[in-house]
Amino acid sequence: ESTSTSKKDTATLRNERESEGFIFEQLVMSMDEKDLMTALHFCRDWNSNAKHCHAAQTFLAALLRTRTAEEIAAVPAAAEILAGLATYSDRHLSRLDRLTRSTYLLEFALQSMGALVDEVIGEDDDDEEEDELTDDDEKKQEFQVEKGARGGKE
Repeated sequence: ESTSTSKKDTATLRNERESEGFIFEQLVMSMDEKDLMTALHFCRDWNSNAKHCHAAQTFLAALLRTRTAEEIAAVPAAAEILAGLATYSDRHLSRLDRLTRSTYLLEFALQSMGALVDEVIGEDDDDEEEDELTDDDEKKQEFQVEKGARGGKE
């Protein structure tokens, strides 16, 4: 059940990202050289902060998908801005890589704890089964006593 939920969540996120990318692509295609320069300056500023880097990276991806290298090079100070974007993009990539590796460690720890929990629950189930057998035995004994009290007649 959790796997199907996570697949749905993944599909939903993928669709949202694709629609965001489409919106950014439409926006970038409508920009002239001056607008691109202004947007690249904002993008560099957004990218310098981890809180806003996702918007910057989405814009940058849309820019690289919709514009040729020549069009981007024609933007004044594009080389300087893109160099600044590359530096922070490398930092964000490293941070995401560390986070991803941490999730693997967390998943391993949780799976290990789940195995321990399953073992403990399994032991508790055994105890309950023994209790149930004891209850059944008591019922049989009571029946035998009642049967004996009636002289073995049923």
